[in-house]
Amino acid sequence: MRSSVSKFLLVVLVVAMTSVVALAKKERKTVSLPADMKINGTVVKKGTYDVVFDRDGGQLSVLKNGKVVATTTARVEARDRKARTTEVVSLNGNDGRSLLRIAFGGSKENIVIAQSGVQSAGTQ
Repeated sequence: MRSSVSKFLLVVLVVAMTSVVALAKKERKTVSLPADMKINGTVVKKGTYDVVFDRDGGQLSVLKNGKVVATTTARVEARDRKARTTEVVSLNGNDGRSLLRIAFGGSKENIVIAQSGVQSAGTQ
């Protein structure tokens, strides 16, 4: 009897762990960068990449041929309306172009990249 209960609990544990992994909120899209740009200090060359955003961890990863080229922290911000196509927004600064945000086509959210050294307006 004890063996049956142990097996049952093991099955429940495995199912619960699998459910948590399945519920992880990751979005993966193919994105074309129109120019070389910095992402968290790493220069990513102009071209087509897979972008994976992990909502739970707040991490954006840029991959080329399955290999991670750059990662950074990011957050979600609401948009006024859905993006018609995938939008890549960057800022041209003294040290080059930096990725600011991405909106996947059909999404009502922007994925906003954390910028080091940039202060937002407001109280400190």
